[in-house]
Amino acid sequence: MKLTVPGLLAPTRLRRYSPDQPLFDRPVLTGSAPGARIDLRWIPLAITSDSPLAREDLGEGSGPWSAIIFDATGMTSVAGLSKLHAFTAPAFRNLRPSGRLLVLGTPPEDCSHPAAAAAQRALDGFIRSAGKEARSGSTANLIYVAAGAESGLESTLRFFLSGRSAYVSGQVVRVRPTKTPPTADWTIPLKDRVAVVTGAARGIGAAIAQTLARDGAQVVGVDVPAAGSALAEVANQIGGTAFQVDITAADAPD
Repeated sequence: MKLTVPGLLAPTRLRRYSPDQPLFDRPVLTGSAPGARIDLRWIPLAITSDSPLAREDLGEGSGPWSAIIFDATGMTSVAGLSKLHAFTAPAFRNLRPSGRLLVLGTPPEDCSHPAAAAAQRALDGFIRSAGKEARSGSTANLIYVAAGAESGLESTLRFFLSGRSAYVSGQVVRVRPTKTPPTADWTIPLKDRVAVVTGAARGIGAAIAQTLARDGAQVVGVDVPAAGSALAEVANQIGGTAFQVDITAADAPD
């Protein structure tokens, strides 16, 4: 029997992640402010805003875009926000269902001039407003990229551009330089890493363990002895290790 509630719209079917899913199935529109420092050429199906194809697709009724990415890392004045709005407004209306809007900026606290810091701080309000306007499962997020972190940005971009970020919108993320080795295979980004998951016998814990194993991690599932049977079943399913211990007990190992 099908249950319907009068007055409620049918919910949008969100794009969810699967390892065999391409990052995009439609073109991605990229643009930048003067002085931008992020290389976006690795992104599949990317079209720059000055391309003839972009000028054709920016028209009303065309598209839709899989994603819109604007590099505002070089923005040094509030006046630059007008270019950001002029770039995103027409394209945002043509964003496909479950599409992505990403703005890249420089952390305001890292800016040497007050005008630049104010411009970068304003990106926060812009993206939160865009997140409220996003429809049909689309999302809008801001990534502040510190100097020296450009080469390590790909994993963050892949997360926000993929179905993994289906429920993340209107958020601000900061990326700082790290010494993390490059990822050889993005279908198993956690290969050669060990992940310990507590409460792994059921529910959210089991789902987390399955997701980490899917992404290549060697998972150690931890749960209380009373849940030993369910824990062993999860561990066998994902090829992980089951560890039965009550970590809240007084005699639990440190």
